Order: sequence, then C-alpha cells, then structure tokens
Amino acid sequence: MKRTYRLKPMVVARLLVEVTVLSMVVLGTLLMCAFGLFEHLALPWFAKPAAIAATVVAAFLLPFYGFITARVSVKESGFKTWALFERKWVEWQSIRDLKLRSGWGWRRYVVTFNGDVATFPIWLDQVGDLVATVRSYLPAGSSKRDTERAYDEPLSACIIRYAGVVLCALFAFLFWMFAISITSSSSSGAEDRAIVVVAAVLVTVWVSWRAVFSVLLAPRCVRLKKEGLTFRVFTREETLRWDEVQKLRPTSLLLPEGFILQTTRTRLLLSNRLDDYDLLLEAIQEKLREHAVKFPGPR
Repeated sequence: MKRTYRLKPMVVARLLVEVTVLSMVVLGTLLMCAFGLFEHLALPWFAKPAAIAATVVAAFLLPFYGFITARVSVKESGFKTWALFERKWVEWQSIRDLKLRSGWGWRRYVVTFNGDVATFPIWLDQVGDLVATVRSYLPAGSSKRDTERAYDEPLSACIIRYAGVVLCALFAFLFWMFAISITSSSSSGAEDRAIVVVAAVLVTVWVSWRAVFSVLLAPRCVRLKKEGLTFRVFTREETLRWDEVQKLRPTSLLLPEGFILQTTRTRLLLSNRLDDYDLLLEAIQEKLREHAVKFPGPR
C-alpha cells in the first residue's frame, strides 16, 4: 500500500515564483535602504513608505510557505506529511476526523488525530485518492455524509471574495480611464476608439455579472435539512424545498470557481471556499438523485 502523493508541477512552479517575488521585495527594499537609494533616486514621496509596507507584508507571508505540505507518503500503518518546516506521522487508527478548510484562500484537508492535526493541500496530484484512503480509516459514523448540517464560509475567505470584487471593479475603472484617454486623443482613429469602447463595455458587463454572483448570490452559510436547504446572504435567510432545486452545474470561466445551484426561484453560487465544500456537493447530489434530477459530476 506504499504510495507517494506530491504537489502538481504547475503548483510547484507557481509557489516558487511567489516565493521568489516576495524574497525580491524584501531583499530589494533592504538593499535600497542600506545604500540610501531612496534618497538618491528621483522617486515619489510615497515610494519608500509603500516599499516598506510591501516588505512587511512579504516578510510576514514568506514563513507560511514553509508549512505547505509538499509530499504525503502513505504506508501500511499510516501516512507522513512533508513540509519544509514541519513533518508529521499519522497512524491510521489514531485518525479522528477529516475536514476541508478554506481559511485565507488556502484550501487544505485537515486531519485530526490524537489531539493534533496534520494538513495537506488540494494541490496534491490525485488528491482524491488520498482523501478516499484517509476517509476509509475514519471511525465508524465519521465518514458518512451528513445531510443535516451547516456549511459555513470562513470570515477570511469572505474577505478575499469581496476583495476580488473590489479588484475587478478597480480594473474596470482603470480600463475606462484608458478608453477615455484613447477616445480623446487626436492621434487615434475611429476604429481604434470603437474597439476600445466596446472592450470597456464588455469588461464592465463581466465585472458586473461577477459582482452580482459574488456579492448577492453567494451564501456565507448553507444549512441542509431533510425537507430542503436554508441559505444566508448577508442578513437575508431563505429556505428552499428539495423539489424546488433543479440542477447543480460547474460555474463558467467568467465567474468565481464553484458550482451554480439552479432552483425554481433563484440561482446560487456555492463558492469552493465553503468549509467541507466537497461534502456539501456530495450531499446535494445525493438529494438530487433521490428526487430524480440529473446533474453533471463535480469537476
């Protein structure tokens, strides 16, 4: 039963790029301060405070990369997680729980054992097989899908979701500034102006469409019950019967990653940042099967 699960190559490349960029921010600012380059170069007054602030953030984030599990080795008696700063051995009989968590946008599985926890990210190659193996060793009753429970979005994940909306709006605003500068320029032709304006309109439509789903149709809490489901968006709470649920489908590339729950009354964006998101999908799909509703499998 020996097997090793590693981070996907593209994930490794992305993490290396992020660590390199953050390290360059820290080292670059330290060198510029050490050699007095901020005073000698003709930089705006806010350049030094901004660089120092970016350095503080980068220095704060860098150590966390050392706790990302890069490899999981599975053996007959248990499994071992390998990270730069941390290694943990988990025996199969000591496992008590397995949860999918999404705090601060870091989606990882958390294994509880003997009063301690071990984590591994969803970015591992064939992580589904590893999750199925771990769940097969959970205590009796722990591995079943609970169709009557609440699935919440952590506050940190909610902040990241709203921050994404703000960044998209900022992008649309800057694009319109660019479009206005092009259309007001005497050197640009009529075709160039038309293309830029059309592009700006399309960007605005995309940002607005994304904001509607991210803000107004993405519940922070979904509670499944025997008779239906209850969801909460801001302070509004609404209950849907299972016979009102029509289908569950993956989101398009224009929307945040997740699933769209189509009902007779509305559409909901089930964000992949909800805790135990995988179990939520399985529980809804099970209910849909009971009501003979067809749906695509999860991506």
